[in-house]
Amino acid sequence: MAKSNQQGLRYDKKRMMDPALNTALRFNTERVTIINQDPNSRMFITWFVISCYFPVITACLGPIANTLSIACVVEKWRADVYYVDNERFERIIKDPKGIFALNILSLVIGFSSNVVLLLHFAQKLSYLKSQLINITGWTMAGTILMVDVIVCAKADVSSTQSKTIGFWIAVITTALYFGCTFTLTVHFIGYRLNKYPARFNLITNERAVMVFTVMFSVWLIWGAGLFSSLLHIPFCDGLYFSVVSLLTIGFGDISPNTVALRILSLVYSLSGVMILGLIVAMTRGIIQRSLGPIFYYHRVEVTRKHAYQKLIKENKHFSARDAYNMMQRIRVDSKRKQTAFSLISTITVFIMFWLIGAVVFKYAESWGYFTSIYFCFLCLLTIGYGDYTPVTGAGRAFFIIWALAAVPLMSAILSTVGDTLYDLAKSLDITIAKRFHLDLKKVAVLSRSTFSLFKLDTGELVTESDNEDFEDTDSTRTQSSDMSYSLETPTRSTNQNLDSITTPLTLESTRSLETIHDNNMDAIKLHYEKLLELYRLVQDIVEIRRRTYENGDETLSYSQWAEIFNLHLLKSASFDKDSGDMFWLSESTPLKFPMVESTFAVAKLFKKISTLSRQLLRDEAVHTERENKAYELISSRPTTIDGELSEVRSRERSSTI
Repeated sequence: MAKSNQQGLRYDKKRMMDPALNTALRFNTERVTIINQDPNSRMFITWFVISCYFPVITACLGPIANTLSIACVVEKWRADVYYVDNERFERIIKDPKGIFALNILSLVIGFSSNVVLLLHFAQKLSYLKSQLINITGWTMAGTILMVDVIVCAKADVSSTQSKTIGFWIAVITTALYFGCTFTLTVHFIGYRLNKYPARFNLITNERAVMVFTVMFSVWLIWGAGLFSSLLHIPFCDGLYFSVVSLLTIGFGDISPNTVALRILSLVYSLSGVMILGLIVAMTRGIIQRSLGPIFYYHRVEVTRKHAYQKLIKENKHFSARDAYNMMQRIRVDSKRKQTAFSLISTITVFIMFWLIGAVVFKYAESWGYFTSIYFCFLCLLTIGYGDYTPVTGAGRAFFIIWALAAVPLMSAILSTVGDTLYDLAKSLDITIAKRFHLDLKKVAVLSRSTFSLFKLDTGELVTESDNEDFEDTDSTRTQSSDMSYSLETPTRSTNQNLDSITTPLTLESTRSLETIHDNNMDAIKLHYEKLLELYRLVQDIVEIRRRTYENGDETLSYSQWAEIFNLHLLKSASFDKDSGDMFWLSESTPLKFPMVESTFAVAKLFKKISTLSRQLLRDEAVHTERENKAYELISSRPTTIDGELSEVRSRERSSTI
């Protein structure tokens, strides 16, 4: 069984190298071909997600962790708490030198790991070297920071002291460092198990996500330092203000109080929103271009293989059309399941961020649970009324990382749901139109002298004289394909007329010319047949493009697929021998892939046109060469009457003598 799966995997990889299929596929073939796992196995999706998305997650976590680690160094971790008129105040306590030194060391190691990861994303450093440095570096940075957190949490903290936002940011940074270690370690394990080669499963333009994440982190650090200095607030509060501004939440608890600061805030927020938008769009594009189509491919393969094996085992007889219809039902059902899975996973992620965030804010800010739910929901929608805002160190520290993850993710989720609903609305319109026969395209307008058509889609009124819509394309195509060809050889009278000009040639020359003549006639007939086939291919392309443009239908009917087989555009050996009428459910079916069928067909037709064109050019060259040989043969013989008479007289004189 394992051997069969490996053979099927190699066969699929070989087929994906076909230029036509590669053009029509809805995902990048390189993403799938590097995964050494059978597409219909359960672990295929797991290893694909690890190979592709774990590096993206690391690219997002690493720079953010470095940003927060700077806040760990700048901010003090403890403060004395006192109250004046029931109002809470904090007096910052200087940290021990040992904790400060370890914080600096953790920051340097974490920063170095980020630089190495950036070099690997830029393909300036090999996979093995990068993984070794990154896994070791982030493990050390997280461990050092965790020791600091544990020491500070248990020692030298009296009952009148509290932990500041710097301490809680250190806790979050430790978790992010270990998160980077985990994702890269799992990715490295996949490589060691030979599930994929030593590389991240990203195409070249997707590697830029790391660059934009670093830019966004630098923007956050610069904003935190800038507003901390200008607004006279701690660095972490400046970071909190920067996050609230860039995510367009705008609580209003911290706000610029001068004209210059307000102008600076506008410029800073606009630039930061653009960078964040690029990150969200690029991350969503990576998921959208690969996850959906590859999940669909996996589902189709699992269902197809199960159905095929069941039919073979039960020895049921299926016609080719029945197998085709079953495969189309599998594709439609898989697409429906993919849409449902996308919506369910989207809603699940939204609810998780919403409810888990509410639990944390409930305990960090001592709010009621409904108040926390209300606050989180407004933040996810970037409304931010400002009636509830985090004020404690733990609340603001968690808000920074939660908002940086939840709000961009929410934007991507809303965009995905919008696309799904739009596609659903389009399909609903088509279904209603078909149900109530609303697919009317043209209305005939009759008058005494003219016959016109009114196009409903464009609002154009065209007459019979200048509109090609009146032509019956099907009958035209039938007539052109049924055109008969008749070539007759020159008659005897024609040869006699030729004899009046030239005398008969020698027997050898005559036979040579007859051979050349027959070969030319065969070549002309073959040439004509190829031209007819070329015309037929062009008409097929026109029909497919018309159907795609007018109806938005990118699928092919059974008869159109049969036409592709009749033109020998697909290898039919497996169709004839191995699978027979079950071809459409077999391993060889092209419908197992998530592809644009019309694009695939057009690519195959163009390839056939290119082949025919080369053959016609080669035949023309051979025909020209034959004509030149015939001309040389004729010109080398005495064919004029005077020349023949002089030759006869010379022979007579010789015999007389």
